[in-house]
Parts: sequence; C-alpha cells; structure tokens
Amino acid sequence: MTPWLPLISSLVIASVTLFGIRVNNRTNSAAIAAADEREYRKWQRETVLRQCAEAIETAMIAEHAYDHWLMGSAKDLGELKAMMLEYWRKLGANAAMLKMLNANAVADKCTHLQQFVWNVWESGEELVEQHSPDAFQDILGDLININETRCALVQLANAEVHQIGQRDSGNEITSMRERFLRARRTGG
Repeated sequence: MTPWLPLISSLVIASVTLFGIRVNNRTNSAAIAAADEREYRKWQRETVLRQCAEAIETAMIAEHAYDHWLMGSAKDLGELKAMMLEYWRKLGANAAMLKMLNANAVADKCTHLQQFVWNVWESGEELVEQHSPDAFQDILGDLININETRCALVQLANAEVHQIGQRDSGNEITSMRERFLRARRTGG
C-alpha cells in the first residue's frame, strides 16, 4: 500500500460529497424561490383586496356624508370640505398602492372614484355659493357615478384577484421546474 492511497481516496470522497451538496443546494434554491413567489402572490392578492375594500368603504362614507349634507342634517360646509379632502386623499393613496401592485385597471377605477368625490364637492360648493340648480343636478349625477364606479371597482377587483390567483397556481409550478432545469443545465 502506497502512502498516497489514503490522500487520493479522501479527495475522491470529498469531491463526491461536494458534488452532492451542490446538486442538493440547487434543488433547494429552486424550491425556496418558488415558495417566495407563492408568498409574494399571496401578499399581493391580499393587499389588492385590502386596498379595494378601503377605497369602496371610503367612497361609501363620502357618498353618505354628501347625502346628509344635502338633506341639511350634516355639518357646515367647512367641515364637509375637510372630510371630503380626507376621503379624496385616501382614495388617491389607495390608487397609488394599487398601481405599485401592478393592478392598473383597479387603480384607474379608484382614481375615477377620487375624481367623482372631488366633482361632487365642487358642485356642492357651487350650489352653496351660487344657488345654482344645475349644481344640484351635477351632484346627483356624480353621486350616481360614484355608486356605479364603486360597483365596477368591485368587479375589477374580483377579476384582478382571480388573475393573481391564476398566476400563482399554474405558472408557479412551471417556473419552479424551469428554474430547476436551467440550474442543472448551467451547472450553477
């Protein structure tokens, strides 16, 4: 027996072990990436739902406040303006967050809601300052627009969440498999 045999056999064993560890790490990396993507999609879906719910709730509260103001049972014009400005800002923040989540159609509907809230406020201000009957008709038209846009937002949010779910279920497995095969082909 030569003195080099234990050294050579140790090197062979170390090489096989290193090779096994690398293959296992590639497999685990692909699984971890797939799990991360699933978690991201889940977070994205939940956040889109939450932002849409907040926007719908804000629009409903704004509509309710306008109704009370029109009937004369609400606060004065200055308080109403402050409340509407707050609702307008909330809807803008919801729209911005939805844009960041790449839910552009839903974000656009949220922006429409924001515009209708502002339009109703401007018509209300005109009604008080000029006592214009046309302003009252504008308010009613914009309140109807708020309601219709709110309903459209619900439908779009449902479609967007469904679409995110589709990305999560079908493409996830394919992308994990593709990453694994690509890692095997490239050796890294």
